Amino acid sequence: MKTSRLLEVVNVSKRFGGLQAVDGVSFGVDPNQVVGLIGPNGSGKTTMMNLISGALRVSSGDIFFQDRLISNRPARTIFLRGVARTFQLVRPLGGLTPLESVMAGVVFSRRALWGREAVKAAERVLARVGMGGRETQPMAALTYIDQKRVELARAMVSQPTLLLLDEWLAGLNPTELGEGIELVRSIQQDGTTIVLVEHLMDAIRSLCDTCVVMSAGQLIAQGTPDEALQHPSVIAAYLGEADAT
Repeated sequence: MKTSRLLEVVNVSKRFGGLQAVDGVSFGVDPNQVVGLIGPNGSGKTTMMNLISGALRVSSGDIFFQDRLISNRPARTIFLRGVARTFQLVRPLGGLTPLESVMAGVVFSRRALWGREAVKAAERVLARVGMGGRETQPMAALTYIDQKRVELARAMVSQPTLLLLDEWLAGLNPTELGEGIELVRSIQQDGTTIVLVEHLMDAIRSLCDTCVVMSAGQLIAQGTPDEALQHPSVIAAYLGEADAT
């Protein structure tokens, strides 16, 4: 399938027994875009992120990355082709420092490094996310946003072409949220394409070029943030039919 798009999701479905978690969803992501994947709780957003990253296999449909079919490939292969991600829940590596946590990612990254090279690579990416000078602090002593910065650094150390952020901005106070939005924007400005799952509409409007809106596993709208969020189906999905009318 030849396309100018970096990522192409084509009629993708995922079933868990009798549960249809994703139902015939199609959308594309162009290079250097920030695309918001949004919708009410339980709409299938994280399942879609898992399908793109290879954590789950599709039940039907295809996913292409750089014109190559990836929906039948293991997560490790997809990662090595340039797709990295963060997770909805922060998962610090207990007992390690930020430097050690990121170095654990370096040795398994697309360009595996060892020794002094691994240390330098980890230091550079930690500085890039705002953790310079705090590389050796215990993870348990870090604030929530700094733990998220370390997780982001672990994803970025592989120099991904496509970065998947699953509610990376969730749980931040207003000051931290502003810092997080600026950090994500700067990563996109450096040339990384981003797909983010997010509930915070201020972040969606600030960051996203386009939005893909899901509800009950189906795609119900897509377009610019304003176009998508003003779509009657989206208003109904968030507020209910009675309030929408």
